[in-house]
Amino acid sequence: HADKNAQAFWYPIGENRAACVACHSGVGYIDAVSGVSMEERRTDYQIITCAVCHDPHDAENPEQLRVFDSVVLPDGTDVTGAGAAATCMTCHNARTDPVASVEGENLSLPHYSTAAELMNGVGGYTWGEDLPSSLHGRIVENTCIGCHMATFEELPGSEGAEGGEGESEGEAMMGDFSTVGGHTFAMVSPVDGSENVAVCQDCHDDVESFAFEAQGDYDGDGAVETNQDEVAGLLELLQTALTDNGVEVLDHHPYMAMPEDANTDLKGAAYNFKFARDDAAASHNLQYTVALLQLSYEKVTGEVVPNAELLTP
Repeated sequence: HADKNAQAFWYPIGENRAACVACHSGVGYIDAVSGVSMEERRTDYQIITCAVCHDPHDAENPEQLRVFDSVVLPDGTDVTGAGAAATCMTCHNARTDPVASVEGENLSLPHYSTAAELMNGVGGYTWGEDLPSSLHGRIVENTCIGCHMATFEELPGSEGAEGGEGESEGEAMMGDFSTVGGHTFAMVSPVDGSENVAVCQDCHDDVESFAFEAQGDYDGDGAVETNQDEVAGLLELLQTALTDNGVEVLDHHPYMAMPEDANTDLKGAAYNFKFARDDAAASHNLQYTVALLQLSYEKVTGEVVPNAELLTP
């Protein structure tokens, strides 16, 4: 959030980017959540400093947050009781309504971070189906910040933890908020790759990595791999199905080049492909992600994912 050289802050700003600055400029965000019309918002360069999320002149909300407890997602989902995580969800969402996008005249694909939708089990194009969903959004205390701001704790027996060498036990349990947890919001240290899995252990006993072994072979490749690998396999299958039907997957906006005769099934699958490419989709909501990709594959090809364990509605 405070990387002054990040493309997210120097590229999607300026007077022609009034819709983007609600998240990509600090002053743009302040104006947007304060109700300033898009035409009147400031569009200047500014990173996300403390006073962007926290209002130094208003203590109505806990922690003086500008957004607290409630947020409406782009698809109309009204999230209540989110606490401080409502601040995160204000920006970390798809920016699009799947039904309006897929069934409208112009297909608009999701933005890069779909965490808010995934944590709430919504946001994909489901053809009216009710898909299974993981429980993270309901059982993780404070949702987003319950994990991303969690105190970093070294695993027992690791270097620096109790029974290991290096730091004292107290220092190890406090961790280093300069690289993981707290206001870094990082789950993995960019310095040494440490994964802050302690919060996972409340439900997943003895896990030592975010690379959980899957409960089934969801991509049908004959092996039960990690959740992340299963999702990657499904994305690969769906991409092949899309390209076989004339879709060109791009590495930049608008993300897909669609054939002129694309029907709703092809548009919906393309939408879900982009939606599920969120880097942490497998962690945020594995069941919803897998079910969405499997359903999309079936809609495009006319058959279920071969040899896969299906997560059905």
